[in-house]
Amino acid sequence: MTAISTWMKEERRDLEMNEYHEQYWGSFIKRISPKDEIKGKTVLDFGCGCGGFLRMLHDQRQFKDGVGIDIAEKSLETARSLVANRPIEYLLAKDADKFKGKVDYAFSYEVIYLMQDLAEHADFIGSFLKPGGVYYAATGCHTGNPQWFDWKKIIVNESVLPLKDYAPDDFVDAFQAKGWKVGVCRLDHRDFVSVVHKDYFPKVEDAIRYYADDIQVFRFEKQK
Repeated sequence: MTAISTWMKEERRDLEMNEYHEQYWGSFIKRISPKDEIKGKTVLDFGCGCGGFLRMLHDQRQFKDGVGIDIAEKSLETARSLVANRPIEYLLAKDADKFKGKVDYAFSYEVIYLMQDLAEHADFIGSFLKPGGVYYAATGCHTGNPQWFDWKKIIVNESVLPLKDYAPDDFVDAFQAKGWKVGVCRLDHRDFVSVVHKDYFPKVEDAIRYYADDIQVFRFEKQK
């Protein structure tokens, strides 16, 4: 995975994106199955950006060790500056080999849709997880979202990465083909939503629908 400076063409947008997503991470954490005990475990955040999700997860679930991996160097610099005394490392993906085979739970929020090869992504995440480890991936950037093709034009102009048109079934099929057990639910965010991004959400109802219904949370379980 080739390192880049920032995910967004404008550096300030990386931190803005982190701050915007923060209001929805609590709902993502609530979707963790009761059978998946995070406390005392080793966790990974793939595409961690400025690192806020792992900080929130540790504050709520007290995992033992955490690693956030990314390819955006400046985002990782920001993440390291904010870690305080939490047991979290933020690393370039190419520098995280010491965690391979040691992770109990992996997470990604609005990242999996950026992957150019889902089978390769499954193998990459699987290389970090222990047998029986679980990967939670949340995204509403898929063709089941009625606004996706409008969004795609905006994202292509803002991001440094190309995009593919994935359906939710594509995420499921890619991991099942690799032998993973797959479950899925909606994010079901029922708290207030921000409607500041009128280019993404022309109507208030669009924002409410997206965070309640369009974002899907996939639970991929690596088989022993």
